Amino acid sequence: MNKIIVPVPQFVVEPTAETEFKTYLQMIKNSVGTHMFRNLFVMRDGQVFDASGNGQRSCAFFVSSILVIFKKIGSFHKTVYSTIKDLHAHGWVEVDDLRPGDVIIWEPIEGENGAYSHIGFYIGDDTAVSASDTAGAPIAHHKNQTNWTEIARVYRLPEWKLGLYTPPPPLEGAELL
Repeated sequence: MNKIIVPVPQFVVEPTAETEFKTYLQMIKNSVGTHMFRNLFVMRDGQVFDASGNGQRSCAFFVSSILVIFKKIGSFHKTVYSTIKDLHAHGWVEVDDLRPGDVIIWEPIEGENGAYSHIGFYIGDDTAVSASDTAGAPIAHHKNQTNWTEIARVYRLPEWKLGLYTPPPPLEGAELL
């Protein structure tokens, strides 16, 4: 077996709160059109079930998955309600203004099975990104899109924290067997 030698980086890249937040905003923008959040499989009555309905009900899964990647909530979610509970549990607060990176909750609308809410991100310039039930993917749209009533709540993490990240010590050499 041949050994693969991994070169030692000349410098260690250290994230900062600023660079992490910039990456977060860019990831939200880059998510537009992806089908990555289209399906969330769960067990129901002993059967595998797509709880997101092939992208028709994937807004909470989309938002919570992005937040989990950045360790800003504890888990991904199927519902807007459980996502809001997790936001509260991780220090997100309700605010009265909009800033890029905020989480938006729109007023509930009546559906076939009763009223339901919608969740997405604000990215600035009166633009939001949320999972579209018709596209089955995140789309960019006006913050008060026509399918939804008014914005009901806006959540923000007051202090963008990196959490427990500790840079590793510099490496002198490394080998991967």
